[in-house]
Amino acid sequence: MIDITNTTTPCVGLCSTVYGDDVCRGCKRYSEEVIDWNGYDDPRKLAILQRLDKITCDMMAPYFKVDDEQQVDQAMEQLQLRLRIGQPPLSKAFRLLQYLSDDPIPECTSLGITCLDMNGHESLQTLIHALDDALYEVAESSFMAMQS
Repeated sequence: MIDITNTTTPCVGLCSTVYGDDVCRGCKRYSEEVIDWNGYDDPRKLAILQRLDKITCDMMAPYFKVDDEQQVDQAMEQLQLRLRIGQPPLSKAFRLLQYLSDDPIPECTSLGITCLDMNGHESLQTLIHALDDALYEVAESSFMAMQS
């Protein structure tokens, strides 16, 4: 496993806050969390990571299960994706599938993941894109609720 602490940045290199979004389309952090991340103490960073993991796992659970976490970890290491100590398996699975979704995604079982429900999508690629959009909407709604 890559030696990354629990409080490493969740950045996935697709930051949209530089274009004025209140919520990053890549990592789903709020804009001020992206800007102020390096100034946060570890407990605050961990709270943000746990919030992001929760919404990701809640979104993934009806559609996927992780059968072999070690296989997911190996695939992530091979692709040089960050692994966080304590990161839930479904959160890792989402990051892996999100990374692979620019191209047709290979059979999930080869990654240690089972797709439980395609939810009417013709491919894993379109399902992951739909889940990514839904995660963004949840994060954006949460941000808007905080502003009220």
